[in-house]
Amino acid sequence: MTPQDVRIEVDRRNRISWFKKIHDQKLFAQGQSVANQIIDEVLNMHATGKTLNVVELAKSQPSEAVNQQ
Repeated sequence: MTPQDVRIEVDRRNRISWFKKIHDQKLFAQGQSVANQIIDEVLNMHATGKTLNVVELAKSQPSEAVNQQ
């Protein structure tokens, strides 16, 4: 390999790493958004004295993170 080949390969790997990092950050943000919605729902139910039905909550809050992949 020539020095130029090495630079090209390093540049390619850096770009792949950068895109993977951005993708992981987007998935984390989507997951955190869904988690925050669930936490808000649980706190609202606790404040009003309602019981938590996880199955109904899951049906009413489809996971956007899964649907967008």
